[in-house]
Amino acid sequence: MEEKRTVTIATKLTEKEAERVKQIAQAKGLTASELLRRSVLNLPIPERISPERLKKKNEVIRRLVHEINKLGINLNQVARHCNRYREVDALVLEKIIAIERKLTELLETAYRSLTD
Repeated sequence: MEEKRTVTIATKLTEKEAERVKQIAQAKGLTASELLRRSVLNLPIPERISPERLKKKNEVIRRLVHEINKLGINLNQVARHCNRYREVDALVLEKIIAIERKLTELLETAYRSLTD
């Protein structure tokens, strides 16, 4: 549980400085107090994601989940084949390698899309 904040430290700012602090805090989705606290304590200040960028990221995640689900189905079919025939032949190994490559490709694409 987070410790309750009980100490207040007052500071004086010009009207212009105060307005700038409020603008930055609002742009980051923070209160002025939280922005100043994070700044002074060298804590990360989150970037606020625009609705368009959030929509794009959500779409990337949705497609990624869909593709991973398809790979899971393929892997399940391969596992059933192995259990049924009690062997791992060249065709099975090719399928597993193809699934692994596709998964690596998906993860790389998702990483690039989500970190831009």
